[in-house]
Amino acid sequence: MSVDRAEGVITRLVESIGGDVTSAAEVTALEPDGSLAPGTFDFAFPDGTTMLF
Repeated sequence: MSVDRAEGVITRLVESIGGDVTSAAEVTALEPDGSLAPGTFDFAFPDGTTMLF
């Protein structure tokens, strides 16, 4: 895991099992305090989705 010290944001995360990388994610653009469009995080579950919790 890598963290941007100034912002306190995770910028890179790698997961592994038994030494084999199973998942890797890296920030490609970081814009602290950037403006977001109203609906940026709106989400609609697809029809037939079953909620587990």
